Amino acid sequence: MYEYDLSEVGRLTGFSAKRRQELSRYYSDLPDKVRIEAHKIQADLIQQNWDKKAKDKDFEFVYAFFLIVLDMMERAETGQSRKTTLTDEELKKIAKIRRERIKADHHKKGAPTKQIIEVRFFELIKKLQGERLSWRDISKYISRFHKKKISHTYLKQCYEEISAGHAKTVSMKELQNDQR
Repeated sequence: MYEYDLSEVGRLTGFSAKRRQELSRYYSDLPDKVRIEAHKIQADLIQQNWDKKAKDKDFEFVYAFFLIVLDMMERAETGQSRKTTLTDEELKKIAKIRRERIKADHHKKGAPTKQIIEVRFFELIKKLQGERLSWRDISKYISRFHKKKISHTYLKQCYEEISAGHAKTVSMKELQNDQR
């Protein structure tokens, strides 16, 4: 099924199987923007070196240059690319990669209560709003009859956000229907 010549990859890169695995792990830890940058550099290198490709070894060639780019990026990021001092441009790239890594670590916290409001209580809240109940009264109603305590301010905030999302969804559907 997978008939690829890994010796060709080894010839082009000089990397062992262990090093290829390390580079794969390095790639998996990169933020998406840095991954895209890696593929951009890979495309440039492939164009510059297309004449070095062996006949019928296109995929091995592309993979090899992908590994070469990852190796270059890892060495640049860790400052191991050379013993001489790094240029300002290289230092800026290293700083950019490191910033992107930090930004990628930011994970938005889930909002389980908001999800419960949307799934279980949204239609009920809409109905109670139609009956002119205050947010405090709606909160008490849900607490008393549905055994779920939600502050009136958070209930209002979530309801407005969910309503805005529903309005966008409805307008997108209308736009799609108009295009048909």
